[in-house]
Formats: sequence, C-alpha cells, structure tokens
Amino acid sequence: DKSAIVHHFLTSAPSGEFSNVVTDLRTILGNDDSFTEQSFRDYNVSEMISVDVAGSDRKLLLTKFNELDTNHYVDSASGQVVTVDHFKQTVSEVRPLDASETSPAEEARAEVDSAFAIYATDFVPEGVYNVFATGPNELTICVSASKFKLQFFWSGRWRSVWTVTLRDGSAHLSGNVRANVHYFENGNVQLNTNWNAQADVSYSSLSELAKAVVATVSKHEIQYHVGLEESFTNLP
Repeated sequence: DKSAIVHHFLTSAPSGEFSNVVTDLRTILGNDDSFTEQSFRDYNVSEMISVDVAGSDRKLLLTKFNELDTNHYVDSASGQVVTVDHFKQTVSEVRPLDASETSPAEEARAEVDSAFAIYATDFVPEGVYNVFATGPNELTICVSASKFKLQFFWSGRWRSVWTVTLRDGSAHLSGNVRANVHYFENGNVQLNTNWNAQADVSYSSLSELAKAVVATVSKHEIQYHVGLEESFTNLP
C-alpha cells in the first residue's frame, strides 16, 4: 500500500538526505497519513542519529541498543531516560534512570566510556559515541560520524557497533562497521559497506579491560580503513 511505499523511500534515503526525500514525497503526496512516526523512527535508529540532551554536555545516539520503546531511550552518560520526537529529531522530555533500569555492568560501562573518549576524539572528531550496558555481562559501543556537503553533491556516514561480552578475566568483542557514501553530481553513485570483526582480550581489572577494548577497536577499524583505501587504489 501507499504507506509501505513511503516507508521504503524514507528508510532508504542516503545519509544526510532524509529531509530532502521527505520534502519531495510531501510535494507528490501532500501531508497525509502515509508519513508515520514508525518510518521516521526506523530511519533515525538505523542511521544512529544524535540528539542533544538537557543537562548533558554529550549528544545521545538513538539506537536499538538503548531503546526502551519507540520513543524512550537510555542516556547512560547522564543517567537519564529521554523522550524523543522522531519527526523533529529532538528530545521533548527527560527523567532520571530508575534503579531497575541500571545494569550490573554499569561500572564496566563507565570505565570503557571514559577510555574510549581519546580514541573517538582522534578517529572520529566530528562524530558521536556512546557506550551502553546492554546486559548484566554485556556492553555495546556505538559510533556514528557524518559529513554532508549536499551543495557539492555528496554525503556520507560511518556507523560502527562493538558488542563486548564480559567473562571472568576475558572479553569477546564482536564488531560491525557500516559506511555509506553518496555522490550524485551528474549521476548517482553509492558506496555501501558492511564489515565484521571478532577478537578476544584478557584483563585483570576494569581499567585494563577498557584499555584492551579501545586498543582492539582501534586496531580493527584502522585495518578496515586501510583496506578501503587499498581497494580504491587498485580499482581497474
């Protein structure tokens, strides 16, 4: 039906071009009920867009990993739950985290979050990262960085997710990186990549865990970056 078609176009919009697609579709269809909040939510979460949070000096990523329901997201860094307006991509309300919403892995989460700041500043200086406790023995690191120059006909976004499964003295890391670049001057070319990595680390303290996680993420993401550059260099 029409709603399904609109949903497909909206959720397939290249990074940074969502509002352009919305405008074009509204021009064709008018402001009808085909533009559901679910479509906007699905795009925001898939792209891991960031929002400003009252009372925090850090942005919050909207992801499936910190989503309590369609409109509520955990901001571990500020100890709050935010209510999100997906149409406006803004936070409308905040409340403190309940004790029942605090994970047993919070201490490990905070340690990794603090250590990751240096890497994020160097590797994705214009990006946003968050670390979430997604289980009693699990952390999830999310990174989203974008550059949009639509006046020069290009846009792109980097999204990486690392799941850290904690064990006694060791941890398993499972990473996924998605990069999307759209170039549309006198044509329409897109790069869409989906890359995965696995690694194991050992530690005897939470500070060692944090350092090992950051070093491992750095090693693999730089390796991925180098691989991308080499593939372009060797294009026929």
